[in-house]
Amino acid sequence: PDTVSNENHLHFIVENKTTFDGLLSELIHTPFTTLIYGQGYKITKTIEHFSRQLPLSGEHTIYYFGDIDWEGIKIWHVLNEKMPAIPAIPFYEAALAKQAIPLKKKQKANDIANEAFFTHFHEKTATKMLAILKNNEYFPQEVLSSKELKEIWRESEWSHP
Repeated sequence: PDTVSNENHLHFIVENKTTFDGLLSELIHTPFTTLIYGQGYKITKTIEHFSRQLPLSGEHTIYYFGDIDWEGIKIWHVLNEKMPAIPAIPFYEAALAKQAIPLKKKQKANDIANEAFFTHFHEKTATKMLAILKNNEYFPQEVLSSKELKEIWRESEWSHP
Protein backbone atom coordinates (compact mmCIF):
# COMPACT_ATOMS: atom_id res chain seq x y z
CA PRO A 1 0.00 0.00 0.00
CA ASP A 2 2.82 2.45 0.77
CA THR A 3 4.32 2.13 -2.70
CA VAL A 4 1.16 2.51 -4.82
CA SER A 5 1.49 6.30 -4.86
CA ASN A 6 5.19 6.18 -5.85
CA GLU A 7 6.36 7.63 -9.15
CA ASN A 8 8.37 4.48 -9.90
CA HIS A 9 7.34 0.91 -9.17
CA LEU A 10 9.33 -2.24 -8.60
CA HIS A 11 7.72 -5.61 -9.32
CA PHE A 12 9.09 -9.02 -8.45
CA ILE A 13 8.10 -12.14 -10.39
CA VAL A 14 9.03 -15.54 -8.99
CA GLU A 15 8.63 -18.75 -10.95
CA ASN A 16 7.47 -21.13 -8.20
CA LYS A 17 4.67 -21.10 -5.63
CA THR A 18 6.91 -22.15 -2.74
CA THR A 19 9.09 -19.09 -3.30
CA PHE A 20 6.04 -16.85 -3.66
CA ASP A 21 4.58 -18.17 -0.40
CA GLY A 22 7.94 -17.71 1.33
CA LEU A 23 8.18 -14.07 0.28
CA LEU A 24 4.61 -12.83 0.46
CA SER A 25 4.67 -11.72 4.11
CA GLU A 26 7.86 -9.73 3.41
CA LEU A 27 6.36 -7.57 0.63
CA ILE A 28 5.44 -4.72 2.98
CA HIS A 29 9.07 -4.55 4.20
CA THR A 30 10.50 -4.02 0.71
CA PRO A 31 10.43 -1.19 -1.84
CA PHE A 32 8.37 -3.39 -4.21
CA THR A 33 4.83 -2.59 -5.28
CA THR A 34 3.98 -6.18 -6.22
CA LEU A 35 5.07 -9.77 -5.80
CA ILE A 36 3.84 -11.91 -8.69
CA TYR A 37 3.59 -15.69 -8.82
CA GLY A 38 4.71 -16.47 -12.37
CA GLN A 39 3.58 -20.11 -12.56
CA GLY A 40 6.41 -21.09 -14.87
CA TYR A 41 5.63 -20.30 -18.50
CA LYS A 42 2.16 -18.94 -17.64
CA ILE A 43 3.69 -15.57 -16.79
CA THR A 44 4.79 -15.19 -20.40
CA LYS A 45 1.13 -14.95 -21.39
CA THR A 46 -0.42 -13.23 -18.37
CA ILE A 47 2.17 -10.41 -18.40
CA GLU A 48 0.35 -9.09 -21.47
CA HIS A 49 -2.43 -7.93 -19.12
CA PHE A 50 -0.12 -6.29 -16.59
CA SER A 51 -0.91 -2.64 -17.36
CA ARG A 52 -4.66 -3.32 -17.28
CA GLN A 53 -4.44 -5.27 -14.02
CA LEU A 54 -2.30 -2.63 -12.33
CA PRO A 55 -3.02 0.72 -14.01
CA LEU A 56 -0.48 2.74 -12.06
CA SER A 57 1.27 5.70 -13.64
CA GLY A 58 5.03 6.07 -13.56
CA GLU A 59 7.92 3.80 -14.45
CA HIS A 60 7.76 0.06 -13.86
CA THR A 61 10.81 -2.13 -13.30
CA ILE A 62 10.39 -5.89 -13.21
CA TYR A 63 12.78 -8.24 -11.48
CA TYR A 64 12.59 -11.98 -12.07
CA PHE A 65 13.82 -15.02 -10.16
CA GLY A 66 13.41 -18.52 -11.53
CA ASP A 67 15.06 -21.89 -11.24
CA ILE A 68 18.64 -21.95 -12.46
CA ASP A 69 18.06 -24.42 -15.25
CA TRP A 70 17.61 -24.22 -19.02
CA GLU A 71 13.82 -23.87 -18.70
CA GLY A 72 14.07 -21.14 -16.05
CA ILE A 73 16.34 -19.17 -18.38
CA LYS A 74 13.96 -19.67 -21.32
CA ILE A 75 11.00 -18.51 -19.21
CA TRP A 76 12.91 -15.35 -18.30
CA HIS A 77 13.84 -14.82 -21.96
CA VAL A 78 10.26 -15.10 -23.27
CA LEU A 79 9.05 -12.82 -20.47
CA ASN A 80 11.84 -10.34 -21.16
CA GLU A 81 10.86 -10.15 -24.84
CA LYS A 82 7.31 -9.17 -23.87
CA MET A 83 8.18 -6.87 -20.99
CA PRO A 84 11.77 -6.13 -19.94
CA ALA A 85 12.67 -8.10 -16.82
CA ILE A 86 15.92 -7.97 -14.87
CA PRO A 87 17.24 -11.17 -13.30
CA ALA A 88 17.16 -10.73 -9.51
CA ILE A 89 20.90 -11.25 -9.17
CA PRO A 90 21.12 -11.39 -5.35
CA PHE A 91 18.77 -14.40 -5.37
CA TYR A 92 20.66 -16.17 -8.17
CA GLU A 93 24.00 -15.61 -6.43
CA ALA A 94 22.64 -16.95 -3.13
CA ALA A 95 21.30 -20.05 -4.88
CA LEU A 96 24.70 -20.62 -6.54
CA ALA A 97 26.26 -20.85 -3.08
CA LYS A 98 24.18 -23.96 -2.41
CA GLN A 99 24.64 -27.53 -3.62
CA ALA A 100 23.46 -28.15 -7.20
CA ILE A 101 20.95 -30.94 -7.82
CA PRO A 102 20.96 -33.37 -10.76
CA LEU A 103 18.37 -32.53 -13.42
CA LYS A 104 15.53 -35.06 -13.33
CA LYS A 105 14.55 -34.69 -16.96
CA LYS A 106 16.41 -33.69 -20.06
CA GLN A 107 16.26 -29.99 -20.87
CA LYS A 108 17.54 -28.27 -23.94
CA ALA A 109 19.59 -25.10 -23.83
CA ASN A 110 18.59 -22.11 -25.94
CA ASP A 111 21.69 -20.20 -27.04
CA ILE A 112 19.84 -16.93 -27.67
CA ALA A 113 18.11 -17.02 -24.27
CA ASN A 114 21.35 -17.99 -22.52
CA GLU A 115 23.36 -15.21 -24.14
CA ALA A 116 20.77 -12.59 -23.14
CA PHE A 117 20.45 -13.96 -19.60
CA PHE A 118 24.13 -14.35 -18.79
CA THR A 119 24.98 -10.79 -19.87
CA HIS A 120 23.31 -9.62 -16.63
CA PHE A 121 25.88 -11.43 -14.47
CA HIS A 122 29.55 -10.97 -13.71
CA GLU A 123 31.62 -13.22 -15.96
CA LYS A 124 32.74 -15.45 -13.06
CA THR A 125 29.14 -16.01 -11.92
CA ALA A 126 27.92 -16.69 -15.46
CA THR A 127 30.77 -19.14 -16.09
CA LYS A 128 30.00 -21.04 -12.87
CA MET A 129 26.28 -21.17 -13.66
CA LEU A 130 26.92 -22.37 -17.20
CA ALA A 131 29.35 -25.09 -16.08
CA ILE A 132 26.80 -26.46 -13.60
CA LEU A 133 24.02 -26.47 -16.21
CA LYS A 134 26.25 -28.18 -18.79
CA ASN A 135 26.93 -30.83 -16.14
CA ASN A 136 23.14 -31.56 -16.08
CA GLU A 137 22.70 -30.05 -12.65
CA TYR A 138 20.56 -27.12 -11.55
CA PHE A 139 19.35 -25.03 -8.63
CA PRO A 140 15.62 -24.96 -7.94
CA GLN A 141 14.40 -21.83 -6.19
CA GLU A 142 13.65 -24.03 -3.21
CA VAL A 143 17.38 -24.34 -2.37
CA LEU A 144 16.82 -21.05 -0.53
CA SER A 145 14.86 -21.24 2.70
CA SER A 146 12.00 -18.88 3.42
CA LYS A 147 14.23 -17.08 5.92
CA GLU A 148 17.01 -16.67 3.33
CA LEU A 149 14.56 -15.47 0.68
CA LYS A 150 13.17 -12.81 3.01
CA GLU A 151 16.61 -11.59 4.08
CA ILE A 152 17.84 -11.33 0.50
CA TRP A 153 14.73 -9.46 -0.61
CA ARG A 154 14.72 -7.09 2.33
CA GLU A 155 18.48 -6.40 2.50
CA SER A 156 19.50 -6.17 -1.16
CA GLU A 157 19.80 -2.96 -3.16
CA TRP A 158 16.95 -2.65 -5.69
CA SER A 159 16.75 0.19 -8.14
CA HIS A 160 15.19 1.43 -11.33
CA PRO A 161 17.69 1.24 -14.19
